[in-house]
Amino acid sequence: MAKPEATLDQCQAVITQVQEPVVASCDAGDVTEVKHHLSQVEQPLHVLSISFSLTSFFTIRKEVVHKYSYAFVKVLTKFQAVLTVIDSYPKIAAGCTDAFAKMDQYFDNICTVFKKRGEEIYQQIHQEASFNVTIWATAGFTFQSKAGYDSSSSISD
Repeated sequence: MAKPEATLDQCQAVITQVQEPVVASCDAGDVTEVKHHLSQVEQPLHVLSISFSLTSFFTIRKEVVHKYSYAFVKVLTKFQAVLTVIDSYPKIAAGCTDAFAKMDQYFDNICTVFKKRGEEIYQQIHQEASFNVTIWATAGFTFQSKAGYDSSSSISD
């Protein structure tokens, strides 16, 4: 199994690679092609989710876990750029709900592992200035609304 650091890097690289093709596919109205590009992102996210869930991850020093959590937030913000493009094409977005649901599960699994390690991952996500909760929620993602955070990016009472 790949180490989390390598998989985080791979996630960012794949998201960067699909960004322009997603724009072109959205412009062409090609839902199938957009879903194909999302599946390219989904694969390393799945590997990342598995690698973070492995018991060996729990032996990693707290400082390294913290570093990984910030790298994970970067993955989210990078993917948000793709999500924003898709969101501007309602028919395309509607055709991607299954892919989004899978990704949401992977993101949720990763956040859960960070939380179990004592990392304030939800706080990090919501404190990221460029993180747009509305875009994620509109696409059907729910991982970002856990731990008492609402759409206004504040902790609920």
